[in-house]
Amino acid sequence: MPTYLLIPREGALDDPDWEASLHIGPCTVVAPDERTARRYADGAFCRAVMERRPERPRLPVSPWSQPRLVRAEAIADPPLPPGTAAAPEGTVLAHPGPSRLSAAFKEYDPPASAAA
Repeated sequence: MPTYLLIPREGALDDPDWEASLHIGPCTVVAPDERTARRYADGAFCRAVMERRPERPRLPVSPWSQPRLVRAEAIADPPLPPGTAAAPEGTVLAHPGPSRLSAAFKEYDPPASAAA
């Protein structure tokens, strides 16, 4: 199954749409294509933002589906937790980075050899 690395674009983290995401760092997603990978990340990190504020004329939407905010790279050899042979479709692994994750999420820090 193809795997995608979704990475927030440099300089884009100040966009108001990041308010709609629990995680604001890179993530690895197992999905058949880039569009589906972005949808899985949307679902994994969705954060409801219900109120409008004077400084925010519209409600934020998920940044994960927006190529202007998040770039996607297909990766041939995905970094998986040690002892994991393969991950099922829909697996979303949050890499360390700025985050609003609760204890319900487990971050995964790939080994240095996998990140190279």
